[in-house]
Amino acid sequence: MLIDKRTIGVEEEPEFFGVWSWKDPNTIRNIETIDERRFKYNMLTLKDQAVIKGYVLPDLYELTTYPDGYFYGVEY
Repeated sequence: MLIDKRTIGVEEEPEFFGVWSWKDPNTIRNIETIDERRFKYNMLTLKDQAVIKGYVLPDLYELTTYPDGYFYGVEY
């Protein structure tokens, strides 16, 4: 997401969504609520993204489960 790219590249602040977390996974803002923010934008959990992209998860990350039957913005 562009907001994360600008945040770490231009403003030199921690990421919001962990999209570019392969650089340094421990620089994600408010890691305890990362999945809640990602859920609001129909993004996979940070753990799912890490598995797909081969990223290392941040030390303080704890998986937040999405509602049953929910996957990437679609309820079934």
